[in-house]
Amino acid sequence: MSVVLSREVSGQLEVQWRDLTDDDGRISSLNKSSLPAGSYAIELNLDGYFRQLGLVPVNSAMTLRFYLPNEYSHYDLSILVTPAFSALFMEH
Repeated sequence: MSVVLSREVSGQLEVQWRDLTDDDGRISSLNKSSLPAGSYAIELNLDGYFRQLGLVPVNSAMTLRFYLPNEYSHYDLSILVTPAFSALFMEH
């Protein structure tokens, strides 16, 4: 799945990096870099992901905003993306 991480700077979101999740759905490249404290947004490309599965998604993307209080701690962010609702809206 295509993922974009942005950081809020002076009230605007600035893209920090773009990547793909691995086979386990993780963003392994993010584990190798520290992020400074601040507000972030992570956007998941649901449209591309679900269409590869042969489904027509209800939502084309999902953005989650979060805050990192410091750069020295380790944080995990788990997001479950399932085609269950999209399957209900498949084109016939």
